[in-house]
Amino acid sequence: MMARECAGQNRDPALLLDPCGQPLGPIVCEVSMPAEVSSIPGTTATILTAIGRDATDILISAAIGEALLNAVVHGALGLETDAVDRDVAILQPAIHQAEVRRSSGPPILITAHCADAVYSVTIKDPGKGFDWQRALARVEAGDSDIFREGGRGLIIIRAGCIGLAFNETGNQVTLAFDAAPGSRPARVVAVQNQSSAQARDQSPEPVFAAVQGEADAGRATSKVGLEHSNEGPREVEASSPSPPIWQALGVLFGAHPWHGVAPGPRAPEVVTSFIEMVPTDTVKYEIDKVCGLLRVDRPQKYSNAIPTLYGFVPQTLCAERVAARYHERGGRAGMAGDGDPLDICVLCETPIAHGNVLVEAVPIGGLRMIDGDEVDDKIVAVLVGDAAYGRFVDIEDCPQALRERLRHYFLTYKQAPEGPRSTVEIAEVYGREEAHEVIRRSQADYQESFGGLIDFVTAALRG
Repeated sequence: MMARECAGQNRDPALLLDPCGQPLGPIVCEVSMPAEVSSIPGTTATILTAIGRDATDILISAAIGEALLNAVVHGALGLETDAVDRDVAILQPAIHQAEVRRSSGPPILITAHCADAVYSVTIKDPGKGFDWQRALARVEAGDSDIFREGGRGLIIIRAGCIGLAFNETGNQVTLAFDAAPGSRPARVVAVQNQSSAQARDQSPEPVFAAVQGEADAGRATSKVGLEHSNEGPREVEASSPSPPIWQALGVLFGAHPWHGVAPGPRAPEVVTSFIEMVPTDTVKYEIDKVCGLLRVDRPQKYSNAIPTLYGFVPQTLCAERVAARYHERGGRAGMAGDGDPLDICVLCETPIAHGNVLVEAVPIGGLRMIDGDEVDDKIVAVLVGDAAYGRFVDIEDCPQALRERLRHYFLTYKQAPEGPRSTVEIAEVYGREEAHEVIRRSQADYQESFGGLIDFVTAALRG
């Protein structure tokens, strides 16, 4: 059934539900879907058509599809998260066997309503439900274990709708969507469920709390919205570690190591670092700055081997401010940064077999390397908790032989036996405080060049 036009202005999604949790407004679509995963794509398309959307509305389509998948797998089929979410090789046979056993069971019931330019889609499964309050609390708190234990679907659903509510048992969910294509949906900040003794048949009253707008470039924010209850609307304050749209992208797609990974909340004292190479590598690996994959830059032609873990600090850039620091410390004027993320060498006692991993590192100093007319600083850090190097707090704590080994590697790793004289020099070996200053400047350089990236991609996804 095609969706009908709805008159009026957008309003808070809480007003889409009556005190018994039933959606308001005329029904624009009713679907009875078999509890089969194969039915989800067709049903999703039907719902999208009914609410005036299509498959190009990626986040809305993903939210509806994920809600239907949860209703089938965890609701109707009753498969536990731990049994199915670890591996596709386990998931697919488990679903197939459950579908065979339940071939004649009750269906999934879906209704779509329209009220005052907002659509609501209610999905009810015949299952026993789940503890949605605990799951949502963990999502709001940024609990990383939820990605292994279930809850990824909630992040995807929240990213695509302007509000959602569960019934008390958790086997029915209502998603709200703005009817106007291309509009910017609200951020769902919190979802609560309060029982109402006055409600018909003692049904619980789902409560929405929504906030208009974006979180500030992925950082933790706190904004005020309206929460509706029997006593009327009241202000609530909540925070989220990042906009739900970015949480969803992090679940659906791999993050770009340079742009999609944060340097960590304690930077520059402790930094998340992406490792490209380890001491046993016989070729030089380097991040492809466009796609984010590791590529082979060149074979290691000579006997030099990187003496530490080697990589870069995400969301940093060696540009104008980093180069200016070299001049401030007595170096030549007119130099430029090398245009790459800030390099880091991480001291670690325990062998790590390969690159393409993230580590937490404590910067203790650095080498101010000059390559031709470019400044190419190398931060020196220790792996957090390392048994041998973890006690080092400044580069002066490192044995002299280790510092010389690092200097020798960077002075000679490009030098051919009979080639032209190397243009590389180490202008300064500096300590912890200067390393922090270089990291801060590289972060500022990154923000100047790429600070609008999140807003750009968010606007593109939302049309």
